[in-house]
Amino acid sequence: MVLSLLISAFISLLVASSASAGNICAYNSRGCGGSYVCCNDIQAGYCCYWNNNQMGWSLQYTNMGSSHWWGGCYSENNCRTEATSVEATASSKCVSVPAGNECNSQWYSSKWAVAASRVEQVVDADCKLPDTIGFTWSNKIYNINVPQGQYTNLTNLLDAGDFHTLSIVADSQI
Repeated sequence: MVLSLLISAFISLLVASSASAGNICAYNSRGCGGSYVCCNDIQAGYCCYWNNNQMGWSLQYTNMGSSHWWGGCYSENNCRTEATSVEATASSKCVSVPAGNECNSQWYSSKWAVAASRVEQVVDADCKLPDTIGFTWSNKIYNINVPQGQYTNLTNLLDAGDFHTLSIVADSQI
């Protein structure tokens, strides 16, 4: 009896922990279009930040690990100064910087939480750089899984519009 309770508790813990991850993508234009960087499978309460001045005009939350969740959009890269937030019951949501707000006003980080628990505190160890970069070039969509330590190099190429080099990197990962 005790063994079956322990097994049941362990399975419940596994299901709960696997259900508490989602994807946060930051785009270089409003409406969740254009080039993007993503933190995939990011746990609730963890901060996704991008040190890239081109990204953050819109954020796409997908595969959220809760049927009712909250996402925060921050004006600094540490998820501490909230610019706006979104609460949703769908597994996917796009939120954009309002039009007419052009003065260096894009967002620089985001985190999410189950709406009922809205996690506020983030420690620096819980901040993650994106693990994916995406862009379209020559009518083809490319995704790059960012190798450890290469985020800044790859986003510098993205900022410079060097899609040829980025496409070579993406094709080498196939």
